[in-house]
Order: sequence, then C-alpha cells, then structure tokens
Amino acid sequence: MIRRPPRSTLFPYTTLFRSAGHRDLRAGEYETESPTASLLAHNLLCFCAAQWNWKVFFSDISAAFLQGDYLPAERRVFVQTPKNYPLFVRQFLQTKIPAGARTDLFRMKKAGFGLAESPRLWYHRFKRGAESIGGREMKLCPGVFSFFGPDSQLRALLAVHVDDVRLIAHPDQQQAMHEKLNALFSFGEWKHPDDWTKFCGRYEKQLENGTVLMQMDSYAERLLDPPLRSSTQQRYPLQPNEKKWIGTITGQLNWMARQCRADLSFGVSRIQQLAGVNDPSALTELKILVDRARQPVTIKFEHLGCDMSEMIVVAVSDASFAGMPRGRSQGGLAVAFANPKILEGQSKLCIVTHHSGLLKRVVRSSLAAEISQAANALEEADFTRALLAEVLKPDFSLANWLAVAAMWKLVLVLDSRTGYDLLNGTALGEDKRLAIDIAALKQSLSEDAGGRLIRWVPGEELIANDLTKLCGNQKLMNALMTATWALRDTEVARKLRAD
Repeated sequence: MIRRPPRSTLFPYTTLFRSAGHRDLRAGEYETESPTASLLAHNLLCFCAAQWNWKVFFSDISAAFLQGDYLPAERRVFVQTPKNYPLFVRQFLQTKIPAGARTDLFRMKKAGFGLAESPRLWYHRFKRGAESIGGREMKLCPGVFSFFGPDSQLRALLAVHVDDVRLIAHPDQQQAMHEKLNALFSFGEWKHPDDWTKFCGRYEKQLENGTVLMQMDSYAERLLDPPLRSSTQQRYPLQPNEKKWIGTITGQLNWMARQCRADLSFGVSRIQQLAGVNDPSALTELKILVDRARQPVTIKFEHLGCDMSEMIVVAVSDASFAGMPRGRSQGGLAVAFANPKILEGQSKLCIVTHHSGLLKRVVRSSLAAEISQAANALEEADFTRALLAEVLKPDFSLANWLAVAAMWKLVLVLDSRTGYDLLNGTALGEDKRLAIDIAALKQSLSEDAGGRLIRWVPGEELIANDLTKLCGNQKLMNALMTATWALRDTEVARKLRAD
C-alpha cells in the first residue's frame, strides 16, 4: 500500500484551515506577539477617570481579526464552506466569484479566528489606526495609547484588549474620539457604564461624580462547591479527582482575585501550594475561601480630594516566613495612590495593583523575608509611577524616567520594626547575604531625586497583612471598599513602640 505523504510535503506553503489555532499545522512559523493592555493599565484609566470626572466608555470591535492586516503572500490558507450553509448564502457566494469556480473551498486573504498569527496582524492594524489619529503607544504598557492636544495636555486614553476597547476622554473630545475611531474600525455600540456593565471579565459602574465601582458578585454566583470529605477521611492525601476539582475552583477564584478581589489572593496561592503536596487541608481552606468569595463586595476608585500633582504613591509590603508548604515564605504587596494627608490620619487612597505569592528565593529568617519583599514592593511602585508619568507627560522618555516619576513622593510601608530600623540606620546586620539586600534597598531609598521614604506601621494596621495570611486583619478589604486608610501614629502603634 502506498502511504500518502504529509500535507506539508505536498504543499509546503498551504494550510487547510479546519479548526482552532492550536491545531494550525504551521503554528510557530510566524510571529504571534500581540500586546494587550494590562490590568494595571485598565486600573490606571479608571483612576484617572475618577480624578478628572471623565466618562468611561466600552466597546467591542466586530470581527476584529477580519479587520486586521492581510496574510503574507506566501501564507496560503484555505477554508471549507460549512455544508449546512443556507441556500441563499451559497447563492450569494456564487455572485462574488468567477463562473465555474468552486464554492466549497476558499483561500483566506485575512487572518480569521483560529490562526496563530491572527492577534498580531490585528494588533498591527489597530496600532497604525490609533497612531493615525494622534495616539501615542506607551513604551511601558503596549496596547495603551495617549492622545495629547496642541497645548501638550492629555485629552484621551485608549486601551485595547484583543477586541475590547476602553476609552476615557475629556468631555470636549468624547464625540470627536468616537467619530475618529468609528471611521477606522467597525465597532459595536459604545457603552457608558452608568449601570453595572461587564467588561473584560469584571463588572463596572461609574457614578455621576466620576467614581468608578467594580465588583465580581455575578461571577461569584457561578462558583462551584468544592468536594467535601467525611471526618474519617481527613488524614488521607488528596486524590487525583480532588486535585482536579481544586484546580478548577482555584482557577475561578484566581480570576476574581486578579480582577478586583484582592482579599482572595493569598488564599488562592496557599491552596494551590497545599494541593501541590497533596495536603487534604486544601479542601477545608478552599471551602472557607469560596464562602468568602460569595460575599458581596464592591471596590471603588474615587477622587482623592487633592490634585494629582500633589498625591503620593504608597507601596505596602508584608511577608510571612516559612509558613507555607515545603517551608517556603510568602510575600504580599499593594500599590496605591493617596492624598498626602494619609501621612497624618485617615484619608483617601486608590489601590491600583496588588500581589501575593511565594518569595522568589529561599530566605533564612523573618527579617530576610521582609527585606526581600520590601524590595519587590518598591520596584512595583516605581514601575507604577513611571507608567503614570508616561500616561501624563508627552515628553516622557525611559532615559530620565526617575526624574519625571519622582514628582510623586513614594512611601514604602512595612510592619517589621527591625527592618525599618536597619533601613534607617547605618548597621547592616550579621547575616552577610541579608546585608547585601539591606544595602541595596537603602541605596534605592536614598537615590538622588528618587523621592522615596519609608514608614513603619504595626501589623494590626497594615493592609498587606491580608496578602500573607488566610485570616488577616481585614484592613485590605476595608481600604478597597471605602477607599480610605491612615498612616498615622495610632494608640496601638505607640504602645508597640513603647514595648
């Protein structure tokens, strides 16, 4: 029997497009990089809209990939016409092709859904379109475009996530921006979320004063119940089917945590680690976390009560030493923009990013864990304020990013009194490896024109405490829901300092 050679041998430049992109026979031969706006970028747009009382608009682009660039000439992709197409569709197709041509097989000119390079071809087309109407793509966050007026003042911000678009614009420019974008692409309806509207996985709503609300309550209703064990089975390792259930449910919870439910971040990380060592307590903690996720929670970004040029950036850090499976240490951080009065008492803040996860390297003490995580928090805060500087400043360049970003003072906050004293003093401690970390962090804090400070608060007041403990002090969720916090010398702090 003669075996038919593989299709790639018969037709080296031909693909018969049968299904999804992961089955594309030529996947990997073409560039596929397609930047999309990060969650931090979307949060920054919400933050800016709340500060300037600019309206937020959402829209999706109809058949986005078919509006992208053409496939390369050497990329020959054929599609089969579905046999169940109605007669009038087949008749319409026949009017568009030469007489006698086949109607069951067509060559694609543009990338459709399923081809590996489709997102990139669409991204290139969108980028050219946005730049043609005055947009400038951000270097630190591709997929986000700033629009400046002749006076160098920001007039609009545009963020794209595949075919979903978020736009905020000065009231005088809203209509003009809509018209320019509609002339470039076929959009769906532009929606202003004056009521709860789903966008990129979370539900948002904007009030008349500009405040942006976010929640995942509707998504939480679809959470699955974790499997339960009887008391006599608690000591046995997790079974494969139980681990599969845990993976599914933690995936749902992790999505909620990323979108706006920061209070779930640590629980997701811990349960995944417990499941990794087949610890049956993962099921118990998963039930606790699912119950927490089902509680209604609304996060808000509102006006800080000061001009954006006066605000400060707050980087809150916390770590727990050797408290995770396999003896690893956990770190948590939150970065927020705040009214400078927060240094004196209760005041407004907006948390724009957070994280909870294992420390990247093994540490030998609680102090080493705190210092390592503090360095991570400082880097995240520097990136966040540099990103905001690029959003607002038309002359921003990476060569002098620090000089521009330093217009906002950065305050690093931690609850380790020993770490705070070492970073403010001259000693480096006895641990030589730790001494290097302390010296490097001190240098960053004292860098010329860096605008960086450090502040200590007790663990009972630290909002990052919930990012390193399953049952923390509940300060994080309170700060997210009320958009307030305080970096002041409380009675608790004074007592601890005296002790």
